[in-house]
Amino acid sequence: MVQVLIVAIYLFGSAAAGGAVGLFAGLPAGAFVGATLFLFALQMQAGHGARKQKRHAAREIANLKRANAAIEIALHETHDAMEEMNKAIEARASAQGQKIVAELQVLESLMREFAGRISDKAKAETPPALEPHAADGARTYLDTLGEPELLETIRASLEENRVDLYLQPIVSLPQRKLRYYEALSRLRAEDGSVIMPAQYIKIAAPAGLMSVVDNLLLFRCVQIVRRLTQKHRDIGVFCNISGDTLTDAEFFPQFLDYMQHNRDLAGQIVFEFGQDALVKAGAKGEENLAFLASLGFALSMDHVDTLALDFARLKKMMPEPRTELQSLNPYTLLVAVVLSAQATDKGVNKATAPLFKIADTPEKMVALGVEKLTGYIKTIGLYRNKAKNVIALSKLLIERHGGAVPRTREELEALPGAGRKTANVVLNVAFGEKTIAVDTHIFRVCNRTNLAPGKNVLAVELGLEKKVPDTYKLHAHHWLILHGRYTCVARKPLCPTCVVRDLCRYKDKTKEVELRGKKPG
Repeated sequence: MVQVLIVAIYLFGSAAAGGAVGLFAGLPAGAFVGATLFLFALQMQAGHGARKQKRHAAREIANLKRANAAIEIALHETHDAMEEMNKAIEARASAQGQKIVAELQVLESLMREFAGRISDKAKAETPPALEPHAADGARTYLDTLGEPELLETIRASLEENRVDLYLQPIVSLPQRKLRYYEALSRLRAEDGSVIMPAQYIKIAAPAGLMSVVDNLLLFRCVQIVRRLTQKHRDIGVFCNISGDTLTDAEFFPQFLDYMQHNRDLAGQIVFEFGQDALVKAGAKGEENLAFLASLGFALSMDHVDTLALDFARLKKMMPEPRTELQSLNPYTLLVAVVLSAQATDKGVNKATAPLFKIADTPEKMVALGVEKLTGYIKTIGLYRNKAKNVIALSKLLIERHGGAVPRTREELEALPGAGRKTANVVLNVAFGEKTIAVDTHIFRVCNRTNLAPGKNVLAVELGLEKKVPDTYKLHAHHWLILHGRYTCVARKPLCPTCVVRDLCRYKDKTKEVELRGKKPG
């Protein structure tokens, strides 16, 4: 725009000068002078512009040269710093590697000495009788050994450090990305035969040698993990520890002390124990595992046959659980349970609060009648049928049981509107029987966690009868129903807050990010 304006000014100025000349010398002379002046002005403008661009380009080139020189200096300095850093890292890694190797050599020598002490004990003990071989098929060299010979072979393998570490890869799906290795130990006989865990555990455990095997496995795991993490920091190793080791009063304190000095590997080593081992370990075993967890090490449980440990944890949260249905006596409890079918406890309590003030016995309920009772419970689903059932069962209680609530399942199930679940609740809450009533919450929890899976409520109830320890049966119904109502809810279970999430087999556990803004209940 500026250039156009300047050209216009040149044009008008040249025209004015040419007009003035034309007045005196004639039109041709004026036109010639005007055109000459206009062309001269344009030439001057072009020359000025070229000189300006040349000066600007020179300044840009000078700036680029200075920037390039600064970059070259910075590159040289960075290169020198990286070389120094690499040298420092290599020196540190070499020193650390030498330290680790020396430590492992000392530890393994101590373990060989430890194995020698235990093997002396093993020699004096009688090994357990093995099961007879199942068939007359092919028999390996190890199959031909008797119990004393196999024990001697195991002892020799440990003393001579013929313990091999096998790493079984564990990948994440669906990308099949390598995430973990599971460390498995194998012993080698003198002739090279491999002694599998199924063969040596039943001999080594009673002889007190399993802690030796686990100790060697542990040291190898630490060595492997340190090598792996030099290149792949996100890969970990599962290290299987036997139940005998967990309760070994001589070994496990040394094990805890050793892991405390190697707590920098907490993100890469996962210690795995069998459920039976944890149960047998008792309070001391739980204390040891709690100490491991406090160091940051993850713990895993395998061979889970029952979730009985759930109730111990649920008991800590709810020592004396109570039903949320409000009642005054066994009769009002029976009525409340009958009304709670396909209804919430909260809705039932709202309806029965004024009802039980005027009708807390079968006689008073019969006197109230169906029509008036319907007015009290009309906020509850299926209230018409339920009102008829309550009046009918009240009449039967008066006629057959003298107005008292019976204490047997058969008599309770014979009452109108009362099924197996109602009978179980009344027997448990009113009379302290160790029955387990299965409702929708318990049915969901048992199938979701695999505690007692079943296609119907009866199958789940019978499964719970077998799996729930007798110590917890009295309150198991309440723990499970409250857990299902407020934690293991139907749509989005609150898995991050669940006290038994590590034992639960539910595949689609929710994560904390999914539960933001969600309140229980």
